[in-house]
Amino acid sequence: MQVPRKNLFVSVVLGTGLLMTAQAQVLMLNFRATGAPTGANLTNSPYNTENPSFSDTTWNNRSNSDVASGLFWADGSASTGVGYNLGIADLATSTIVDLSSEVGKSSNLGSDTNTGIYVGNSVATGGIFDGTAADRLQVGLQITGLAAGTYEIYVTGRNTNGQSSGILPYTFYAGTGTAGQNFDFSGYNSESVTFNGTASTESWIEAGETDGNYGKFTITLAAGEAINIVSNGDGGKATSSSPVGSANRGFLNSVQIVSIPEPHTWALILGLGALAVVSIRRRQV
Repeated sequence: MQVPRKNLFVSVVLGTGLLMTAQAQVLMLNFRATGAPTGANLTNSPYNTENPSFSDTTWNNRSNSDVASGLFWADGSASTGVGYNLGIADLATSTIVDLSSEVGKSSNLGSDTNTGIYVGNSVATGGIFDGTAADRLQVGLQITGLAAGTYEIYVTGRNTNGQSSGILPYTFYAGTGTAGQNFDFSGYNSESVTFNGTASTESWIEAGETDGNYGKFTITLAAGEAINIVSNGDGGKATSSSPVGSANRGFLNSVQIVSIPEPHTWALILGLGALAVVSIRRRQV
């Protein structure tokens, strides 16, 4: 029995629409004082390294101010309703990020560490931070307005203007919480990296591997929740000061948030695709 042409057309249209919906939406934040990546530097990022075929290049290049609206997805479309709030956790007293505390500084950085992945105006060369080197002030970021679902998050942070001459561990944290509320990051999932002076690397490498330089997380977000992120440069520890040098501040350089389509969506797409293929074959016979 042939499948009516009308049903075949509906299946193809519905499948195409679902495929477009299932494609990952990506939000890309790049923190610096002025300017933006250009040319090949637009795709010099952790997510591009893991997914070389990804070609969208719209970065939200921002400084150290909160953003309530006006952000864009990586494909250039408006990410309506999505915003973020920055805050500080002073580890001298607490692991709670205070969203009413302003992150005091933004900079293009890059005066010392400026080769390999940090060359020129590359993504993650600049950053936001607060205080002086000896201060234990860590940068927190809360993203609101994202739809419920599963997300992969890529986080970078480093002082590319120079730091202690020895090794310096950083730890990145990610979790979920109530939008608009301060959050304690001590119980969040974490990823640690270790930087060696001003040395750079030629590629982005996930934390846990040799010369790792970014953190990656998978987060499930419930309706109305916010994604919370922290960059902790305090020797990679949330309870004591840095064991190396005097560089204890956190730097947040870039964040990429990637939506992961639900498994049932892919199953429906594959089912509709199979129906279309069978229908075409039967018509040919």
